[in-house]
Amino acid sequence: MPKSLERFPPKLTTEDYIGARLLETLIEAEPALKLLSEGLVRNATGRAFQAWSAFLAA
Repeated sequence: MPKSLERFPPKLTTEDYIGARLLETLIEAEPALKLLSEGLVRNATGRAFQAWSAFLAA
């Protein structure tokens, strides 16, 4: 068995998880705002929903 498969992935702390979800929120919100400013409301809505979901997961 390869050594890489023998190791377990590190456990994430609560703070790590929250930080990752908040970063995901910012990453998803930026294109949503850009699409909205270009008048692409449907596409912006999908991105905004993804951002909101990530925020609620935090």
